[in-house]
Amino acid sequence: SLSIEDIKNNLPVSAINKITQVKLGQVTEDDEEEIEFFINLCPHIEYLEVECMSDTDVPLLMKFIMNQRIRIPKLCYLCFINPIADDNMVRSLAMTIDSETVNDNYTIQRSGDKISVHWKL
Repeated sequence: SLSIEDIKNNLPVSAINKITQVKLGQVTEDDEEEIEFFINLCPHIEYLEVECMSDTDVPLLMKFIMNQRIRIPKLCYLCFINPIADDNMVRSLAMTIDSETVNDNYTIQRSGDKISVHWKL
């Protein structure tokens, strides 16, 4: 778990870092602090890949990330890797995107255990 102190100590780094790709592993919806840490640390993220545990509430995680998009405006590719990914999860994520954003210029697709969302900025 990350403290406010950890985040404050890393804020100067976020001003100069140019990291555009972040991959997170073994994530659940309870890991919002860690995700927020990387969003704060890497404001230039264009590609975010999140490997989820099988019991992760992926739509809830998607909603959290969508609510952070103001801080990562360059995000154009989001990938969830989930061992139980299916067409129902794709539909659920599409409904989450539609309810959380005014930018409806996106594509969402599933290939095996990967669900990818691509926004045209």
